[in-house]
Amino acid sequence: MATVDIWIQLENHAWDVCPSLPMDRMTSAGTLPVSPLRLVIMHSPVTGMSRTSRVNRPITTDALILRRYTTDWRSPDDRKVNPWDLNEPDPTDAGTMGTIPGPTIECNVGDTFRIHFRNLDMRTTPAAPWDRSAALISELKRTHSLHAHGVSFPTKYDGAYPLSPPDRDQPIEPSERPFWDSIGVKGPYKQGDRVPPLGSFAYVWEARGPASAGVWIYHDHSICDGNVARGALGLIVVHNPADKLNEVDITPARLPDGSWTGSPLVPKSIPIKKGTLGILDQPAVDHGPTPGHPGGTLRIGNVVIEVDKAMGWVTGVSLGTYREPPDQAQFLLVFHELEGMGMCINGRQYLGNTPTLVAGAQTRMRFGVAGMGDAFHTFHIHGHRWVVPGPSGKTPTAIEQSPQTEPTSSFEDTKVFGPGTSFAFTLEEGTGLFRADPPFGEWHMHCHVPMHMMHGMAGSLLVVKGGELAMPLSEARAVPRNRSRRSLRARRRPSMSR
Repeated sequence: MATVDIWIQLENHAWDVCPSLPMDRMTSAGTLPVSPLRLVIMHSPVTGMSRTSRVNRPITTDALILRRYTTDWRSPDDRKVNPWDLNEPDPTDAGTMGTIPGPTIECNVGDTFRIHFRNLDMRTTPAAPWDRSAALISELKRTHSLHAHGVSFPTKYDGAYPLSPPDRDQPIEPSERPFWDSIGVKGPYKQGDRVPPLGSFAYVWEARGPASAGVWIYHDHSICDGNVARGALGLIVVHNPADKLNEVDITPARLPDGSWTGSPLVPKSIPIKKGTLGILDQPAVDHGPTPGHPGGTLRIGNVVIEVDKAMGWVTGVSLGTYREPPDQAQFLLVFHELEGMGMCINGRQYLGNTPTLVAGAQTRMRFGVAGMGDAFHTFHIHGHRWVVPGPSGKTPTAIEQSPQTEPTSSFEDTKVFGPGTSFAFTLEEGTGLFRADPPFGEWHMHCHVPMHMMHGMAGSLLVVKGGELAMPLSEARAVPRNRSRRSLRARRRPSMSR
């Protein structure tokens, strides 16, 4: 049994729900803005790094990003939610500066984790963090907390406004006294259900027994509960090493390039002596100068085009090759809504931006799926089936201490779930009825509510051998809109005159 310390800071900045493609690979719908590309200012408050970034579809207000840090919030410790996601952007200061969902909290059954939380919500009116003259919104609207599902704790660590009592083990330091006074906390102790801007609080949660195993949600539950719709949520993964049937062990060797910020692709550049920018008439995203390519690079889907802007030439094309897939992988997916943007998976919308999870023919895949927001969803993967495991036994003690490996469902390929719901299951490629035969290729993975799917809640599972050239994946052709029946009848109806 161990105690795991994790440092998390809440920050506010712009978020792009379509970071990879300004279009939908599934429908080729012309509803996504592609031009002109918008400019936003990205600012990392601890490192001080600021930059102007071009985005395809930013949310209308600042997102609230839960971000992982090293001890005492000294420096960002950003990690991808799914390193084997083909579309997940760089989460570091050079990229999105954090993730939605926020840091994955991982431990084993029996462990205790201490979450050191600091609130650095500095939203202004208007919501423009780069405008230093703008006024901050009220402290109460910038008050936040963390509330966990599926694990054990006393009420002082519940993080649920206004019910959590003061924590007598956490006196308010003199340096934080003005911040707590600003939200009306006049007593000597901190309260975990209302952490003020620039304030901090430590939550202690325990994964008590096999009943805690699985995937759970944690999220903001303070004064403004709508903050979840701005991105303030994350996932807890409690592993049960005794569960040999379902668990995966994610070591550095099983990460792409051994890194939590790695990519499923190995860059492979194809030089071109002389080209023309005519190839770039398609929607493209300018990623700016890169080392060795002072002209810059432009990305169209998985293709990175190296450009000499001064000469107007394409100097090279980088497609990349797929790394050898791991034998075990963990895939985490949150189906949710972001304020003003609608349906998302992991903070992103539309096939080509949402997760495209890369696996191999023999990969054991441990899925954790959660729902948040106002809508109910269905989780569906084409070509694959699974069984949801659960407890066995007949008495409460036997059930709670059982290894949680007893099947609780028949074979499923679609599962209904709702806000605050989470579940986990394991898929093993190469094991008969559970997967397609052969499994290779790209498989839809989406919400089966048609309106949700068509509004961007669709990703994919991509099964590869490893070593293949990463050619652009399939894209749909735009479907012409039919005239309404009423307009057609009106055209056919002869005119009537008296």
